[in-house]
Formats: sequence, C-alpha cells, structure tokens
Amino acid sequence: MWKRPVGMTLLGLLLLAVQCRPQPTEVRLCHAEVLSPFLQEAAQVFERNHLTARIRRLPSGDLEVVSRALQQQDCDLAALTDWRLIRRFLLSDPHREGFRFLGDEVVLALRPGFFASQQEKESWTAGWPQSLLAGELRFGLADPERQAIGFHTHLVWKLTEAHFARPGFYRSMLQRLQDSPSRFIADPSRLVDQLKAGSLDSAFLYRSTAQHNNLDLIRLPSEVSLGEAAHRDSYGRVFFSVAWPSPVGRFEVGGDPIRHGICLLNHSNRPAGRLLDFLLGPETGEIARGQGFAIIPVERFGAQAMQ
Repeated sequence: MWKRPVGMTLLGLLLLAVQCRPQPTEVRLCHAEVLSPFLQEAAQVFERNHLTARIRRLPSGDLEVVSRALQQQDCDLAALTDWRLIRRFLLSDPHREGFRFLGDEVVLALRPGFFASQQEKESWTAGWPQSLLAGELRFGLADPERQAIGFHTHLVWKLTEAHFARPGFYRSMLQRLQDSPSRFIADPSRLVDQLKAGSLDSAFLYRSTAQHNNLDLIRLPSEVSLGEAAHRDSYGRVFFSVAWPSPVGRFEVGGDPIRHGICLLNHSNRPAGRLLDFLLGPETGEIARGQGFAIIPVERFGAQAMQ
C-alpha cells in the first residue's frame, strides 16, 4: 500500500491548524486625538492579553469623532475629551450608556527655555493673567470648532476674569487673537510642535498633553483650571457657544470639571465590550497616571443630565 510521506502529513496538519485558527476580530476605536498616547499604550497591553482582538485606532478631533459616530461610520467605541458630548449626541439609543473615566485640567504650556531662571518663572506665574496680555507673548489655543480643549480654554479665560476680578480680561484675550500676527489656532498636536520649535511661547493644553510631551507648564488655580470637582458650581457660572457644522450644529457648554468619557456603540462586537471593561478597570490606572491624567472613580451616565 502507498504511504503518504511524513513531511506531507505534517505540512497538511500545519495548514489545517492555520485555517482553523480563529481570525482576530477588529475593534474600531474612534477617539479624540489628545487621548492617543494613553489609548495606544492601553491597546497594546490589551492585544497582548487578547490574541483574538485587533484594535484599530481612529484618532481625530472631537467634532470628527462625534460626526463619524452619528453617521455610523466605522466606530465600535468612541472616546471623547468631554463626557457631555457623548451624553448630548451619542446616547439616543436607549441601550447605550457612557462612562466618565479620566480627569484632566487646563494648563499653560511653555516653549523650552522660556524662563531664564526659577525666580523669573515664579514672578511670571504669580501674575500670569497680566503676563498673558503684556508684551509680545506668542500664545496659541486649539480650535474650539474642532476640539473640546478649544472651548475649555475659552471657559478658563472667562473663569479667570471672574476669579481674579479682572473685568474685560476675556474680551482682551479675544482681541489679542484677532489683532496679533502671532495668533495661532490649531490642533493640540500642532500646538505642541510649534512650542517645541520655538514658534510659540505658550499654549493652553490639557495637563496630560503637556506632561506626555515633556513641556514646561504652569498649573492654573483650581478655581479656573476646570480640574476640580469641588468647584463644579462656580465652573457652571460661565458658558461658551460652540458652532460645529452639520450634523452636530450649534450648542452651548457651561463650565464643568474636565472628565474624559467613553461609550460602547456596537454591542455586537464582543471584543469591543471587553476592551471597554479593560479601559475602565484598574489595569490602566498606572498608564493614565504616568501620562498626567487624574484618576477618578468610574461613573456611568445615561442620556439625562447628571448632577
């Protein structure tokens, strides 16, 4: 009787094993660009422990994430830098729910070598509202029509005017943006590049963004930084009107502690649900803490407002 060569038998078994191996399920994670460093590192850890899942991150501005999710374009999970955007736009499906899972604050990031000495830094920091308006300081902020950090910056300026009793501060900052040839409104990553290149002196960024990029920074008083839950009521006294194009449109936001949010959009993608559980779990805490996020208790929310 003819016998099949052993080599051919082993090759056949190997091919059969490869064909029977389950193919990884893709999880499409749409998220705000400023969350990229944290989500990239967390996704790598998740994939090492879940070999049947592959994470495809789709970073962009907060507006683009909302628009993509509303149009049901390639999103299994959505992560945004302001949890209220999820509540406002992405929870029309009663089966969906969102989670507040990371805290942050607005800081003033500075170009390398901005201060010649620690004494100069302390003096400048003590009077930073006046310092922003004086001289030829080149500062930047993110576009509020694309990024939540943009409208968070406007809210910080309004809170600064109220907290320091400086009538006209907000209007003066707007005037500087309009009149100064050095004004620069862009995405956070471009602001970081401009700071590192010395094309800007300072920029309003999230603390997590500044810390990840090893930028010198000035932490603002908690009464204006949007970082402390204890000041929620005073934060809520200022408002900013955001004009985003269709399908989002114009809406108003009030001051609120900055809490990044995440939402599962596609419940049929089981690995996406497991990734959500992982991101909300304790394993990612050290990753987040190392990148400057505030570790907060995970809070579930629905379509209705939470106080």
